[in-house]
Amino acid sequence: MNKFTSTLIATIAATAAADGHATYMPLEIYSPYYEGDFTFWVKGLDNQCLKTEGSTLNMAQNNRTWIRDRALDDLYWVYHHNFLGGTMEFDVDLSEVDCASASGVYLVEADGDKCSYAPKEGDSTPQCSRIEIMEANKLGFNVASFPCLFEQCEPNS
Repeated sequence: MNKFTSTLIATIAATAAADGHATYMPLEIYSPYYEGDFTFWVKGLDNQCLKTEGSTLNMAQNNRTWIRDRALDDLYWVYHHNFLGGTMEFDVDLSEVDCASASGVYLVEADGDKCSYAPKEGDSTPQCSRIEIMEANKLGFNVASFPCLFEQCEPNS
């Protein structure tokens, strides 16, 4: 069983940070691996809004973050958890996510090469296994799985 990285993408209207540079922010989350509450770290994209307060995370449109054990850019510090037999719990407010927009929570098999934090071209499909835990707006909710075998990822769930 592959270990998946927790990835969050959200579309909530907000303003970008004043200086435009993304910085790591603390996020308090319960982790069975660490056997209790733990301070994880998240950082959005430059010129996009990302705010944390305790265990609450707010992101602006066209932003994303990976949950990390340490405030470092190396993929080694991206939080890996074996969800086989485990659980994930979160609350989400979709009241401001309108049509033609979606917020999502994904588990992604990051490898640093074909599937990394780097931006993707608009028409390209990431070549990494992923599970879409949630892709939703205030009118709909979807879950999907996109496995990759032998360097090929399925285009449809």
